Amino acid sequence: MDPAKDPRGFFEALFDLSFSRFITTQIIRLLFILGLVVIAVSYVSAVVAAFAAHLSTGLLVMFILGPVMAFVQIVFLRVALELVIVAFRTMEAAREVARNTREGD
Repeated sequence: MDPAKDPRGFFEALFDLSFSRFITTQIIRLLFILGLVVIAVSYVSAVVAAFAAHLSTGLLVMFILGPVMAFVQIVFLRVALELVIVAFRTMEAAREVARNTREGD
């Protein structure tokens, strides 16, 4: 059974004090969704604050600055999370190479 779909395995990994099992790869989608929600809430907050300051500022933030900043934040979020996944995949590949090297001796 896939550990990502087994809640017992997830909670075992969560409270594994030796950190021999990782949960990051299991929750990466949730982290991305939470990041998108935070970006959306900050965009709406910025638009409301800009409209409170002045109508033209609100329009500028709503149609130009806000979408550009949200896009940049989404790109950075995605790249950061992909770098995390790459690190875990590199670790898994190195572990496999080490195992194959030991078996070859």
